[in-house]
Amino acid sequence: MLVYFYKIIQQLSSEKGQGMVEYGLLLVMIALVVIAGMTNLAGAVSDFFTSFSTWFD
Repeated sequence: MLVYFYKIIQQLSSEKGQGMVEYGLLLVMIALVVIAGMTNLAGAVSDFFTSFSTWFD
């Protein structure tokens, strides 16, 4: 019985999947920065195309 608990504790303390979790968190943070940047740039891009289109009126 103690052997099973020992194996469970070994697997829980294993760091094999740690790298993938770190890469996943890094991708999530990059995605959030990109989304925030695109949200802030959306108004500026819209204003640019609006002013650009008034040149042809």
